[in-house]
Parts: sequence; structure tokens; C-alpha cells
Amino acid sequence: MSRRQWFLAAAVSISALTITPSTASPASAVAGKCSRVGAVRAISGVAHVCILVGKKKIWIPKSTRGKTTTTSTTKSEKIKPGLPRSTVDRPGSGIWDIKVVYATMMDGPDEFRDSNGQLAYVAERISDYFARQRPGYELRFDRFGGSIDVQHVKLPVTAAEFRAKFQREGQGWEIPKFIQASMAAAGLRFSWTGEDGSNRYGLERRMYLLFLEGPRGLKQGAEYQCGRVSELEAGALLTAVNLRNNAGAECDKVVEFESDPANKWWRLAWDAIRFIGHASLELPGCHAERAAEIAASIEMRLENRLPANDVLSNQWNPPPFGTEPVMDPKGMYYLNIRSGPYLGNRCRDIKFSPFWAKDPKWWAPPLKESNSGERTRIDRADDSTEPQVKVFYLLPKGAIDRQIDLKLSNMDKTANEWLRTQTGRTLRWDTYQNVLDVAFVQLDQTEEELWTDEISSMPCAEVPCPTPDYLLGQLQARGLIAAHKLAVILYEGSASPVNPQLGGCYAGGSMVVAYQMCISSPIATPSRAVPVPNGTLGIRLLHEIFHTLGAVGESAPNGDGGYGHIRGDSNDIMAVGSRTGWEVDPGRDDYWGHGRTDLVDLTRSIFLNDPVSGAEYPNRWRR
Repeated sequence: MSRRQWFLAAAVSISALTITPSTASPASAVAGKCSRVGAVRAISGVAHVCILVGKKKIWIPKSTRGKTTTTSTTKSEKIKPGLPRSTVDRPGSGIWDIKVVYATMMDGPDEFRDSNGQLAYVAERISDYFARQRPGYELRFDRFGGSIDVQHVKLPVTAAEFRAKFQREGQGWEIPKFIQASMAAAGLRFSWTGEDGSNRYGLERRMYLLFLEGPRGLKQGAEYQCGRVSELEAGALLTAVNLRNNAGAECDKVVEFESDPANKWWRLAWDAIRFIGHASLELPGCHAERAAEIAASIEMRLENRLPANDVLSNQWNPPPFGTEPVMDPKGMYYLNIRSGPYLGNRCRDIKFSPFWAKDPKWWAPPLKESNSGERTRIDRADDSTEPQVKVFYLLPKGAIDRQIDLKLSNMDKTANEWLRTQTGRTLRWDTYQNVLDVAFVQLDQTEEELWTDEISSMPCAEVPCPTPDYLLGQLQARGLIAAHKLAVILYEGSASPVNPQLGGCYAGGSMVVAYQMCISSPIATPSRAVPVPNGTLGIRLLHEIFHTLGAVGESAPNGDGGYGHIRGDSNDIMAVGSRTGWEVDPGRDDYWGHGRTDLVDLTRSIFLNDPVSGAEYPNRWRR
């Protein structure tokens, strides 16, 4: 049996480890009982650790403990084994994600924290913490088969050689260059274009958490142990958390975690959490502002201006138990900013970081409506040859398929019934055998890939990506949209989260795009998630369709001066904000039935059934 097979086969829970004096190693049998779980000592020249077996505390060699693939708490919770060891990056997101790396030295030690589940456990706890700070979202960690993918990298140096690099740090960027080369050899992309740090900001679309089974070395000429290799950060999306002190022993935070992971993971995770919080401010398009923050005087840096209970504050220390720290609870500094000098500055708010992923329980809850009909990837034969509204359901690669296209068979009918009660008119929808014809389109890119400039061919830090034009182009490239059809695109994804002005829906040109936010919104608890009611969604889309048809004109008496909405009547379908009802231009003086030729009047739209003489396309119509 190979050594790796032995490790994989040794899936033994420490809390349930059946070690007895007769089965333990001679050294542990001689060692006898111990008093504090997690304590470490040398016995006969062999490092031992104190563990709990049943109700007894005994010493076992650390090498025995390190060869197990399941670690557990002193309570009932067990750390499950991680994925098998891999020295390559397994298939995953690969973009706007956080990659966990376990790095060891040539001369060891190697505790197999990548495959025994320890680092995956810590990463999951970190993810849970950030999710608690921003409900409805979670960090996008690199995963394989649903599990955190921890890659093993053996650094081509001994521990002594690694420490020596810190002593030479004043000669240049030796540590960053070394880590860059080591990661490149492991197939992990990372680069710096300037040794002076001038071009190091926001270059990468990946964040790296290295857990280093080795020492920290000197920092500014002094011993600095069991923290982070902060020389790697300085505006970069990379840090290394040290697991051993400069004498080669496990750091106290590691020993405590191993003794009780469920309650003592915080100290091990703290450096990583602080790094992620700061690195998330490395937003696309915000290089200069972030560089200025890093270059500021010590007392003016963010971590020194936060309250003591904030996790990013230099004043906060992780307790072994007790109250969990918070992230910007007043919304003034860096998360969900609601007041203060940074209000409206997206470069200061990590909610615009692309490293957030939407929690599917909130953003893509199962729909209550039953399916009807069959999925189609083509535009089926039309019941009418007149201009009409065509609905599409676009699914990014890897997104949850809620089969919305199969749940909308009555949407056109309920929307038209409401519109008829308001105006006596109805909208002409694309139907096949008198049933709404919704075409399904599977995109070739993931949601995150569509946030990149290269694919969307737009500056995604400034405009919503994928842009409506890009999505319409996908329909045109597939030959799915005719020139006389208004496209309503239900996109099962979000626009790039780097623009505070982005909404959930877009209307313009010859299309309506309803991003996922417009289709369904997160609410207090997933169990109360609101599905897409056929009628409600149809009426909501009428607002956007009316925009595309030209409402509300710039000179409308109750308009907002060119932004397309009604002011002063919250019940008007073309108003924005909260409402108590829905009405179509109740005064018949803004966009419906006013008879003026100098102002948009939707009763003249060519997309209505029974069109009036001289019915026309909107002025902005284009194909």
C-alpha cells in the first residue's frame, strides 16, 4: 500500500479513536494520561499531543494524529475528510473566487490539512461568517463537486531557506517573487507587473488563501510569529497564514483549533477573514483609491478607525469563545454604506465586490407554479405575423435552472386581463397554438465570466455586464429574434456587482432585460421566498415594456423630466418605489390616451391588439 493510500484509508475520528494501551504506540503507552486536550510535549524525543478518547485524556504521537483523515471536536461534531490530495487546480469557477492552498516545505512537516478536511472546515466557517454579515450572499470559494477545493503546493525550499528570505527582504521583493514562481509552477495564475507596487492593484480575478506549514520569519528586523506573510499583500489578492512558529512548532491557534474546532476556529481563521475583508476593496476600477488607502499614515488606515468590535479593527482580538465580531454595523466604512463620507462611493463598499456569490436559497428559490408544456430552444410558428412581444429564458452556464420558461403559460393572459380592465386594450404576445411561446437559451459562459471585459466587450466596472445588448446579441446569433419582435429576456443571473446604480430591470432599444433581481428578490427568510406569480411578473414586465414603447415622455405633465417615470402618483404603473395599487395613467394625460401628437401615446403602439390607424413602432426602435 502506498503512503497516500494509507492516509486515505486511515479515516479515523480522533474523538472516537479506538486507541487502547495495547493498540497505541509504545511511546504513547509509556506516556500515559494527560490533563489538557491539545497540549503538546516531547516524550522520548517524539512530539505528542493530548487528545480525548471516550472520557480519558491520553498522549498520542503527533504523527499518528496527522495521519488521520478525519479530525473531530471534543464534542459531537466531526470534521469530515476533504477532497483527496491534489497538486493541480481541479475544475471549478476559476474566476472571481477564493482559492485555498496548503503549502508545505521540502523538509516538512506535512500534516495533510488539505485532505484531512481541516482547511476546508475553516474555509466553510469563514464563508458562513461572511454570509451572516450580509444575508442573501456568500463568498465564492473555489469548489469541486460542491466541496472546498484545497490544492497542495510543496514550496521548493526548506524551512530554514524560507526564513532566510525574510532576512534578505530589504534587498527587494524576494518573498513575492518566490511565491509567484512557486504558484506558477503549480498552475495557479498570479502576477505582479511592478516591483514598486504601482501596478499591483486589482490585476487578478482570484483571491488566494495560503495556509503555510512553516514559519513567518523576520518582519522589519524583528521576530514575528504565527501571523500572516503581509509582504505578499500590499494591494495584492494573496496572503499566507502561518501555521508554525519560528521554532517549527505548531502555533497556539492551530493547537487550540485541533482540540475543539467547533469553538476554536476563530483564531485560526481571523487573519484570513481580515485579509478577505481588506482585499475585497480591491474593486475593478478602484486601483488609485485603494493605493491611496494603503499609502495613508498608520492612524488614518481603515483598520485603525473602526470600532473595537469590528472584525477588521486592529483593536479586536479573537476570543476563544463568546461574542462574534461584526462587520461595519453602522454602515459607514466598508459594508452596505448607508451614511457618512463614503456614501455612494462604490470603491469603499465591499458589497460591490465580485467575490460575493448570491445565496441560491434567497435568489433562486424553488417556484410554486407547476410546469406546463415542453421546453423549446427555437422560436416556434407564430399565431400572428404582426409585431409582438417575445419572451426568452436565458440561463448562464452552471446556474440553477428553475425552469421559469415552463411556468409562464398564463403570464400573458393575466397581464392582458389586467391591462384590459385598465384600458380596454391588450398587448400582442408571441404565442404558439394560443399558448405563450417562451424560448429557452443555454449560454456558454458562467455568470462570473459574463462580468469580464473580454467576454462582454465592455468596461464591466462602469456598465452592467452582461449588457442588454450582449444578451440580445446572443439571441440574434442563434437566429431567435425577428426584427418585428420586442424581446423580453428573463436572465437567470445578475449584472456585474460593481455599479451602485444598477437595478434589476432594463428597458431600451427593442428589448426588456429582467435580471434575476427583477424576477425574484431576497426577503427575510428563504422559507418565505416569493416565487414568480404569473400575473405579478406579467404586470411588472408591463412597466418595462411600456418604457421600451416610449413611456414616459420627457414633456409629460407628471413625468420626471426624461427618466421615464411618473411623479406624484405612487399607484401609477410607471411610478417607482412603494405602492398600494396599480393603475395605467389614471388622468389620461401622460402616456395613455391623451391624443397629443407631441407626446408619446401608447394607444398608438403597433404592439397592441386591434391597432389604431397609423399605429407605429417607438422612436427608439432598432434592430
